[in-house]
Amino acid sequence: MKKMSLLSVSLLALLLLSACKPTEKESKQDSSSSQTSQISTSQTDSTDADVETNSSNETSNQEVPSASLDLQAIANQDFSSIAGSYEASGGNYIINTDGSFTYSKSDGDLTFPITDGKVENGMAVLSSNNFTFYVIPAGVDSPVSVPDFLGTDDNTRDRVIIDGEGMNLFFLN
Repeated sequence: MKKMSLLSVSLLALLLLSACKPTEKESKQDSSSSQTSQISTSQTDSTDADVETNSSNETSNQEVPSASLDLQAIANQDFSSIAGSYEASGGNYIINTDGSFTYSKSDGDLTFPITDGKVENGMAVLSSNNFTFYVIPAGVDSPVSVPDFLGTDDNTRDRVIIDGEGMNLFFLN
């Protein structure tokens, strides 16, 4: 009888202790413009309070920039990762591997050499005549100096913004 009582009390104590033990679970937070991982610690007590701690040291909700764009190579005139023909509302845009840029529209083609480049704020910033080219990887916001194209910019995609006499936006993917 004493053994049965002792066994029952021990089992009850074990159940109560395991119910009060903190547990860890992982949850993912997804949105079109951000992905961060969080580790949540839930602690069960009389108030059933949940405590969440963010395991990320990031201060921004920006995604990790696209691995397909080599920004340093682009800034150094290696356009192999972005060379190609792209369509946008203003016409067709061709980025050539030789470091030139061609703008095709109904009244003819204009070709410009891309001369200066640097990596700044997570994007490649290039110059050509009176134009500035921003090669922006997915997950990086457009520069503050460039308007958001009335909601047509999409920071989940690699893109190029051309700032000059007007502004043009085209997506690389």
